[in-house]
Amino acid sequence: MEIAILLHLYQPVTQSEEVFRRVYKESYEPLIRRVGRTKNFKVSLDIPLSLLEQMDRYGYSDWISDVRDMVRVGKVELVGSAAYHPILAKLSEKLVQQEVILNEYGLGYYLGDHQNLEGDPAIMVQNIVGFFPPELAVNEDVLATLDDLGYKWMIVDETAIPEEDIVGGSRVKYGKHGVYRYKDYGVKMIARNRAFSNVLSFKRDLDMGEITQLIDEYQSREESFVIVLDGEFFGHHFDQGFLLLNRIISYVRKKGIDIVTVSDHIEGVSTVSIRRLQTSSWGATDEDMASGVPFPMWDAPTNEIHQLQWEIVNELSALYTTDNAFSEMDEYAVLPVWDPEGLKRIDNPVLRGKIAREVLMQKCLNSDQFWWASKESLPTGEVLYDPGMVKKGLTVFEHLLGMYNNGVVAERVMGKIERIRTLLEG
Repeated sequence: MEIAILLHLYQPVTQSEEVFRRVYKESYEPLIRRVGRTKNFKVSLDIPLSLLEQMDRYGYSDWISDVRDMVRVGKVELVGSAAYHPILAKLSEKLVQQEVILNEYGLGYYLGDHQNLEGDPAIMVQNIVGFFPPELAVNEDVLATLDDLGYKWMIVDETAIPEEDIVGGSRVKYGKHGVYRYKDYGVKMIARNRAFSNVLSFKRDLDMGEITQLIDEYQSREESFVIVLDGEFFGHHFDQGFLLLNRIISYVRKKGIDIVTVSDHIEGVSTVSIRRLQTSSWGATDEDMASGVPFPMWDAPTNEIHQLQWEIVNELSALYTTDNAFSEMDEYAVLPVWDPEGLKRIDNPVLRGKIAREVLMQKCLNSDQFWWASKESLPTGEVLYDPGMVKKGLTVFEHLLGMYNNGVVAERVMGKIERIRTLLEG
C-alpha cells in the first residue's frame, strides 16, 4: 500500500504583502524545509505563477532555489496548473490554454533552465505530466484542452465521477477515489480520496483517532490512494499542522506504507473507465451536485454578486479575443512578462500593450474574488465573506477595462461594478 500526497500552494494576485509574508513564515518556509529534511518522503506540489511571482517580488529567491533543487533530485514533483487560479470550467478554450501555457512558462522561468540543449535562450523545465485544476473545477472541455496540451493525468474530486457511470460497477462503499479514463482521451483522471483529504483539510486538533482509523481501513483492503489539499493547512490554517504531519508520517511508516508522488502512485494502479464526466469542484457537496450547483463558492445561482462578476468576465473576455500576444514573443524567449520591469524590455509598444492586456486578463480571472463573495460556511465555521478582497478584484477589472478603448463595454461593465460595490456596502 502507498499514499500519494499533492499539496496546492497558492496566494491570489490581490493578496496583501503583510498576509503573504505571514503565510510564508507560518507555512511555506517550514514546509519546504520539512520536505527537504524528511527521509524517504516525496511530494507532488502545485506552485502556480501567482505564488512564484509574489515569492520573487518579496525577496524569497532562496525558497525558489530550494524548490528548484528538490525538483532536480526528485524530492518534489511539479504539476501544471493555471497561472492565476481561475475556474477553468467556466472559461473559453482559448483562455484555458493561455492560463495553462503561461503557468508552464512561469514554472520554467523560476524553477527550470533559461537555455535549451543547444545553448540558446529558452525556457526549459523538467517534464511536467500532471495537472491540478484550480478548485478542482473540471468538465470535459478542460479535459480535452489538457489532452491537446499533452498532459498525462489531472486531479479531480470524487464528485466528478458519477457512481452510476463507472464501468463494471461502483466502489462507492469505500469512496470513488482511484484512476479513471473517459472516452478516448489520453489524460487519466485521478480522483482524490475526498474523505481523507477533507478530514485533514479541516482538522484543528492533534487527535489522530479518525486518521489512523481511515488508514487502517484502507490498509486492510490493500487500497492505495491520493490525498490532495491546500499546503497552507500546515502552519497557517492550523498552527500545529506540522506536528500532525509528523505523527501521520510516523504512523504510516510504522504500518509499512510508502509515501510517494502522484506520478509514481499511478504507475501501479489499474484504470477504470467511466461513461460520463461530471462538471464538478472540490467545494461542492453531494447535495450541491444533486441541485445542479457544482461551483457553490464561485458561481451560486442565487448570489447576485457572483452573477454580476461573471457577466463582467464575459464582457472582458469578448474584448480579449482580439489579442494573441504570446505567439509573437519568439525574440523574447526568456522574459518575465508578468513583471512591469520585464515588460519594459519589449521594444515594440504595440506588442508590449498586447502582452500587458493578456497577462492582466488572466490575473482578473482569479477565483478568490468569487470565493470571498460567496458567504458560504466551511466545516471549521469560517464564513467566506470579505468585501475588501472582492473590491480588489473589481479594481483589477477596472484596470483591464482601461486598456481597451471601448466606451459601450466600459459603460456596461462600470454599471455592474458599481452595483457590486453597492451590494457590498449594504
